[in-house]
Amino acid sequence: MSQLTQQIQYFEKPAPHFIIDNFLSTIMAKQFLEESVKYKDKFIPADVGNSDTKYFDDCPACKIQRNLNMLVKRRNDVLYLTHIEDLKNSILSTGISSAINDLSFKQFIETTPSMFPIINNTDSIEVILSRHGMCDFYGWHTDNTNDPILMKRRVITIIYYFNTEPQKFTGGELILAYPTIATQKIIEPKHNRAIIFLSHTVHCVNTVKLESDNFIDGRFAINYWVGFK
Repeated sequence: MSQLTQQIQYFEKPAPHFIIDNFLSTIMAKQFLEESVKYKDKFIPADVGNSDTKYFDDCPACKIQRNLNMLVKRRNDVLYLTHIEDLKNSILSTGISSAINDLSFKQFIETTPSMFPIINNTDSIEVILSRHGMCDFYGWHTDNTNDPILMKRRVITIIYYFNTEPQKFTGGELILAYPTIATQKIIEPKHNRAIIFLSHTVHCVNTVKLESDNFIDGRFAINYWVGFK
């Protein structure tokens, strides 16, 4: 069976967002992972802040330092699909576009609350492939705040997860927060799951712990933004 029925849930709190399981066909989800491994050597570090300290255990000192870093820092690997000519036509770059331009999705999104129907009127996309390995994380941030260009280009954020099954990592949850980081919702990065939220929403990625040293067993996600040129 190549296509499972999508399971769509909408939530108002802590900020408006959708969780869509079985977002793509099982075949396409598998292709996403295979193609990510194919381009393993093209990934580059996406460090933000001075995040060279590694945390390989849960001792009290490590927990304290990790919590401090979650406020300002990031460590993981990325592949900027939009900016690499050879990858513009890859399934990694085009798969999400095909899904949200499907007629049934376009009709569905028109019925949704908040700003989500604007997806059908946007004319700009940006796509980044992200992999989190052992002890990688991304601290609290928004995808567009305080940058006039990004506020136009990144109106809606779509994150799509695809992982090995059974999953070979723990952690890596997406955490949404509003109006402060004291009010949180934790969302698991399940295989073939998409999360859609407004790009000004505060969020972070929890620390990842790997059971395997294999590249393919990391936490993979497509970060897809729609907005206006």
